[in-house]
Amino acid sequence: MTVAVNSVCLAIGADATASAPDVPRTLTTGQAAGPVAVESAWDEAFTRRDVRALAAIFADNFVQLGDDGTVMTKTQLLRSVGMLTMIGETSFTTERFVRITGDAATITGIYVQDGRVSRTDARRYRLKIRYADVYSRTTGKWKAVLGFGHVLSYKIRK
Repeated sequence: MTVAVNSVCLAIGADATASAPDVPRTLTTGQAAGPVAVESAWDEAFTRRDVRALAAIFADNFVQLGDDGTVMTKTQLLRSVGMLTMIGETSFTTERFVRITGDAATITGIYVQDGRVSRTDARRYRLKIRYADVYSRTTGKWKAVLGFGHVLSYKIRK
């Protein structure tokens, strides 16, 4: 018997099941590998402020929605990232959930970044963002088409 699965979901990470809604756990790691790899590359590129890598990850029609209601195009977001003075050093993601329907994937989670406030300010910071990102697969390649981030906290330590 063949069963067609139109929509699948995967919780990734130790804390994921604690706050997850009741969703089917039918997505295999292999199915999630494409969008999760792009998401991880996005996290790494953002931490390093690597505008060139981000440009390759974002589709030409990419849009970023801010928790303050702002809407940024791909070009605007890349320019904004290039102007950041924070020096990202490490990052990780918790509560990551992947949902795939056909050639679309949604990934939600919490992104955590640690670093220095700036090149001239050695104070440490921790940034936490709850995010939802949407990916589209075109000609076999996953690209980010929509991002939303809500800053949960931004703490500066000495």
